[in-house]
Amino acid sequence: MDKVFTASLCNPDKDVYVILDVPAEPWAVLDARERLRLAPDTRVEWEIEDYGEFPDLFPSLSEGDDCPALNALAERLAGLSEQQRTAFEGLVKLHDGKPMEPDDLIALTEQAGHCHVVPEATDDASLGRFRAANGSIPDVKDVPDKVFELLDFQLLGRRIRHTEGGIFTRQGYVAPDKSWKPTQDAEPRTAPEAPDGIFHLELRLGEERAELTLPAGQKLVEVRDQMEAVGLSNCAVTAFHSRVPQIPAAWATPERLDTLNCLAIRLTVLEDREPLKLVKYKAVLEVSPPSSLEEAMALTERMDAYSLDRSAVSPEDVARGELRSAVGEEQAALLCRYLNLYGYTKRFRELSESTARLRERKARLEGIYQEQGQVQKRLLAVSAAMEHISAELMEWDEEVIHQLLEKVTVLSREKIRVTFRDGREIEQAVNQPKRRCITA
Repeated sequence: MDKVFTASLCNPDKDVYVILDVPAEPWAVLDARERLRLAPDTRVEWEIEDYGEFPDLFPSLSEGDDCPALNALAERLAGLSEQQRTAFEGLVKLHDGKPMEPDDLIALTEQAGHCHVVPEATDDASLGRFRAANGSIPDVKDVPDKVFELLDFQLLGRRIRHTEGGIFTRQGYVAPDKSWKPTQDAEPRTAPEAPDGIFHLELRLGEERAELTLPAGQKLVEVRDQMEAVGLSNCAVTAFHSRVPQIPAAWATPERLDTLNCLAIRLTVLEDREPLKLVKYKAVLEVSPPSSLEEAMALTERMDAYSLDRSAVSPEDVARGELRSAVGEEQAALLCRYLNLYGYTKRFRELSESTARLRERKARLEGIYQEQGQVQKRLLAVSAAMEHISAELMEWDEEVIHQLLEKVTVLSREKIRVTFRDGREIEQAVNQPKRRCITA
């Protein structure tokens, strides 16, 4: 959906702010709420930062604490036609800048479809001329053309505007339908539920359309079969929604669906084990964006190397927490008066990142060591086997041959390469028996 407003969301309990474009999809709303670190009963406060194409809403709509209603209003505004937008602007101006709740403005979007709009009329004179020309003023309906041009159109327009309770906007004249009545009040709006899956894709498969939520099993197989049937070049991802906005949409391509599904599986396992691990994962990506899907997947295995402190909302908070852990509450309070907390936190962050890098390097080295250990065990097994056999084979022994040889590669009709389990290789000529030519 196209952006209507840019809003600043605030958690009043922690003084944490998040910028969100509305209307927002459920995935973006959920991510914003996670960033705000909300308690179960905390209501999110919002303030409009950018009114986009609806500047006339200021100051009627400026701040509040009903985010679901604000998002619903933005959805309704995004769906208005040009004429309905003109009517909505006029209805807002008729309230003369009085503060209005999102639900009140949602009612106006409904009323906008029941207004009289005259785009040609931008003042009383043009309104009076338009209405007199189309015969909607009975007293001047049949006057001759020469008399028509002598009419006081401004006076006629002013009387019409006052009678209809209309108003001029940037796009024309708007008069509300006084017989219109709003619909019954709807149930209170709530924050959207968490969407299913980690990623949701909308796909074009040739002439058909499909949706895919990852992680997936059989559904992914069916989509892959469809792609093979129509050809990969005729497929595309038309929309990408993600619980992890740090994963670029450009990575969601038909060719990478299997890899993307693997990442979704790993992130689902992370969240199932501990919900905050997915939040921690996104926090790490925020600081160190991955360069590929493979790098994003590798990070899921290193999350224990990071710690997440959701109580800290600024670098200074991190410094205070570390000082309290080191010297106690009273001493920390005293030291905080004389320390550069921001500089302390910057240095602490550098040390933390360095520690994380060393842990990652240690994990890689341990993996290499384990692989080398397995290779060494195999070599020792081969050596032990060779100690118990004679240097030359006097007869064919299937067990001994299996222990010594890794493989035999046929290089040509007359040559083979023998590869032993200890890595040595030899090439051997093979004498082919001459074929006898039998003639009748």
